[in-house]
Amino acid sequence: MASLFEDKTFNAVKEPLAKGNYEYCTFTNCDLNKTDLSLINFVECEFTSCNLSNCSVGNTSFKSVVFNDCKLLGIDFFNCNQFLLQIQVNSSTLDFSSFYQMDLRKCSFENSSLNSVDLSNANLEKCTLTENNFSHAIFNQTNLPQANFSKSYNFVINPALNNINQATFDKESILGLLSKYQLNIND
Repeated sequence: MASLFEDKTFNAVKEPLAKGNYEYCTFTNCDLNKTDLSLINFVECEFTSCNLSNCSVGNTSFKSVVFNDCKLLGIDFFNCNQFLLQIQVNSSTLDFSSFYQMDLRKCSFENSSLNSVDLSNANLEKCTLTENNFSHAIFNQTNLPQANFSKSYNFVINPALNNINQATFDKESILGLLSKYQLNIND
């Protein structure tokens, strides 16, 4: 039987978490770099200033989970349990992570670094994707209708290969949609 951790606060944890269900828990300044989070269920949890880089997330559940000012480098999120997946990422670093083929419609990413993140075949319909750095992010067959890219930058999205119908972009960043055409645009 899996352990249940409810309404607990975890501060500065540096060892692997026990397998089980974490509900309404708060994690602050935890260093879980390269730990195995497989088969753990996080429900309405909040991570603040934590390092979860290179964690294994096979069948891990993230249901209404918030990440604030966290390092989430190199995580293969596509391996997690996608049933009722809902994450909110604020002021965090997700570089080199992968969301390949994931349904992210109930997720938001704000003021974060998504350098070299794989969003191929992902569904980000109506997602909030504001103030992010998408340098070298991979958008291929990505579903982005009504996604909000306000104040985001460094993205390259080919409109012929991605559905961007009614997505919101700042006019300063529109070059990321035109790079395929190798146009010379004057100020």
